[in-house]
Order: sequence, then structure tokens, then C-alpha cells
Amino acid sequence: MKIRKDKLHPVILLGGGPIALSVARALGKNNISCYVIDEDDSIVHHSRFCIGIKHLQDEEKVTWLEWLIEQGPKLPQKFVLMPCCDYGLKIVIENRKALEEFYILPEGNDEITLKMLDKYETYKLAKSLDIPIPEVWNVENISDLEKIADVIQYPCALKPRISHEFSYRFHGTKMFKVKNEAELYKYYHITQQYNLKMLITELIPLGSEGYDGYYTHIDENGNPLFHFTKLRLRQQPNLYGLGTYNVTNWNPEVIKLGLKFLQGIKLRGIGTLEFMRDARDGKLKLLECNPRFTGTTELLHKSGLNWALFVYNRLVGLTTPKMDYYKRGVYIIKPLPDYLAFRELKKNNKLSFIGWIKSLMHTPHFYIWSWSDPKPFIVNTYCFWKRQLLKLFRIITLKNFLKYKPTETKNVS
Repeated sequence: MKIRKDKLHPVILLGGGPIALSVARALGKNNISCYVIDEDDSIVHHSRFCIGIKHLQDEEKVTWLEWLIEQGPKLPQKFVLMPCCDYGLKIVIENRKALEEFYILPEGNDEITLKMLDKYETYKLAKSLDIPIPEVWNVENISDLEKIADVIQYPCALKPRISHEFSYRFHGTKMFKVKNEAELYKYYHITQQYNLKMLITELIPLGSEGYDGYYTHIDENGNPLFHFTKLRLRQQPNLYGLGTYNVTNWNPEVIKLGLKFLQGIKLRGIGTLEFMRDARDGKLKLLECNPRFTGTTELLHKSGLNWALFVYNRLVGLTTPKMDYYKRGVYIIKPLPDYLAFRELKKNNKLSFIGWIKSLMHTPHFYIWSWSDPKPFIVNTYCFWKRQLLKLFRIITLKNFLKYKPTETKNVS
């Protein structure tokens, strides 16, 4: 692959799929060349704003890190590495010395950033700062599970400590909802086939309209460079799934609590937090912290904050775009997943069809669709319906097989 020298430092995005797509579009529109290392079937490879680097980890088993180190000396100038997933972020953190000779790396307090990739370490830090969290039990082995299995209140959640290791094995699943002790042992044994670190958390009853998010960037002196808050109105599956409908807002309470945590742990660089209000005591409880671009990146861009360009310009020493104002009441939706979220809510008598329709009476924005870059959406839609048709074909084939009864043949002698 030939890589030319540009006036602006080119960028290599590490993973992320739709997250990397949003970043690539924002940077590409500002004449910044983007390359992306991601799974071969990632939709970001189809964007006109970036060039995909494919086939790593195929027959030759070349890892992302090996490729970066091998290509580093061949690059015509320093490239900017921008992680868009936990795995990419972990590569940068653990190999900063080896990579910084050839790349401009994200700013950060590596020790703290690494702890943010471990939910149990995140919860321990929050607890030390008196930040409310769900009740948590760390499970190192089966003995730990046996000690707490009969004292846990069900249903509960069996969560991974390291999300990207879990999602690699259980694609599209964030956690297991556990209804009883038998299920707890069942799911735990499944995870231990892959030696995954797990923890158990209570399921907090939701005490507000949705999940609160806080986004900022902490500079080298510990000062926040902007504030952004949003509300995740729905997710699929409900309570513990991926967000399907989000809206921007301005929530001083979330900002105050978020800053208390980020400044208290001395995080540097990108900081994104998610909270949930507990119906039992009315307190916001910290759920997670991501020190990287997240799935809501496109919402910041749609509301007027060029987050990707802001991070890039800081890294290369250019003047950053203004981040002091964004539009409130900007909605972004994943149409089909949100419909599935509505169906689940309706089944549990928590949302009527009329209520769902009313909630959609806003100017819609979308995560993947773009008039200036339609191919990722077209490919994503095609792949989705292809998967659905294959599922339908398998179901019909299985039903026909089960109905089939071979006729008896008479033995004619």
C-alpha cells in the first residue's frame, strides 16, 4: 500500500466500526487523510473518507501492533493514532514507547486509562472518591461465586471486567442477565471456557427517563476543555443493551459528578461517563468510563461539536475548534434497533405504540446514513437483510425437516 506525504499529519483509526466512520467523516471533510485498521467486514472500509487496511490476522496472523511497528519506519511522516475501540486503546497504552517514535499518540495518564478498561478497577476508584456505584461483587474463581451466590438478589448482571475480551467471544452482548442461582453458575461456567474475568452487579431500577452521559477532555493540568451531556432514552435489550435513541441536553448535576470522578482519578485526555439514576434513593450511579471515542460520537458532531477535529488538532498542535456551545434537543436514532427496543418495552407494559410514535416526533439524525457518504449505509442495510433472510431460510428449512416423515417401504420378496 502506497502512502503519500501530506501537509497535515494523516490518521490511522484503530477499530470501532461506526465510531471510526464518524471520526473519519469529520476529519476527511477537513482534508485530513484517514486510514483504518478494523475487521474486514467493518462498514468503515466502505467510506469515501478513509482507506481500509484489511487482512491483518488472516493467513499470516499479523496483529495490529505488529503491522504498526513494521510499517512505522516506512511512513513518510508521523501518523496520528486514534483508537476507536478498547482493543486499539490497549495497544497504544501498553506499547507507547515502541510506537511514539513513528506515531503521534493520544494524550493520557496511561496507568489510569488502563484501569478504565477494567470495570472492577473503575468501580474501586469511584468508591474511593464517594461516587455512587451499583453493588458489585468481583468473581476471581468458582470459590468466590459459591460464597456469594446465595446472598445476591436476583435478577442480577454477570458482566465482564474487560469488555473487549468479552465481546470478542460473545459478539453483540454486553453482559448476561441472570434470573436465578442456576443461571448464574451456568453463565459463569460458559465465560470460564475463555478464562474471562467477570464481576456481578445488581440491576438498578431506573429512576429517570434514561441513562445520563457526560463527555469532556481533560488537559495536562486537570482542567476540562468542554462539557457535553446527553440522555440515552432507549436501548436494546432494555436496561443493559446498546443505545438506540439519544438526545442532547444540559445537565449540571451530571457534569459536577462526572468532573469529580475524572479530576479525582487524574485522568487526562478523553473522558466519557455513563450514569443511571437509582429509583430507590434518587442518586446517580456511575456505570462506566470510556477514555476514547464512543458510539455517541456522531451525536456530538450533529449537535455542533467537532469532537474528532478537536482531538486531532490538540495532538498536532493546531488551533482547536470552539467547543463552548452545542445544540440541545438533537436526537439520533438507530431505526430498527429502536423499534425492537419499543417492542420489548411494550411487551412489559412500559411504552405504548402511541407513546413511541410521539417520542419520535423530532428531526431525526442517523448514526450511519450520510448524503455525502452513502455507501456504508447501503452495505450495512444489504448485510442486515441478507442475515435476516438467511435466518428465515434456516427456520423454514428446520421446520420442514421436523415435519418430514419418511414413508415405510414394504419388503417385497
